[in-house]
Amino acid sequence: MKRYLLFLFLLIPVSLAAQFSAGVYGGVNNSKLRGDTPQDIYFLNLPNGDLGLFLSYTVQDVVKVSFQPYYTRKGTKVSIRVPGFPDPVDSAKIYLSYFSFPLVLQVITNKHRWYVLTGMEIAKPIRSFYKYVRGTDEKFDISEQVSKFNFYLSFGVGYRWPVGENMHIFSELRYFQALINTIRAGTVDPEYLPRVRSRGMQLEAGIEFSLQRRKKK
Repeated sequence: MKRYLLFLFLLIPVSLAAQFSAGVYGGVNNSKLRGDTPQDIYFLNLPNGDLGLFLSYTVQDVVKVSFQPYYTRKGTKVSIRVPGFPDPVDSAKIYLSYFSFPLVLQVITNKHRWYVLTGMEIAKPIRSFYKYVRGTDEKFDISEQVSKFNFYLSFGVGYRWPVGENMHIFSELRYFQALINTIRAGTVDPEYLPRVRSRGMQLEAGIEFSLQRRKKK
């Protein structure tokens, strides 16, 4: 009995290592603000980038829980309808930078290629500013007006390619939606910013390494 318990005790670190994986990922997001705005103000999508790393734990053979901290810049383009012009005129670009901390649940198909995901993340703003499309390239800081934290809900689909024995390359498409207002209540310049939330799509790619110990030949 003692030998059996000792064997289980020695097996635990190997078993845990086999269930963990880690890696890096990055990509682009296409986001915009949406909310309570004046009639002649329009928010349009603005491409930005993401870069992060992750640590995953396999709960079952096809279920993973993953912690994926990353840096992201989200934003929006602002267009205004001007008398005498048939279409809205691009006026400004708003940039919102965050350190974000998602917890993601992945469900993988039996063939271990396709998977679906859903997650929640808390985001801490770093620097936020806007600048006009025309004129000078001056940046107007609005970091003090941005909410101290934001929360996002995301879901998506991905695909994995095996590379070697303990490595995968993956690509995934996610939709994300902020759950609270991006800007805090109060006097804000520009005045159309309060009561708006971020939403958009993320296209990510990365590489995943299994932390399983290689067997000696």
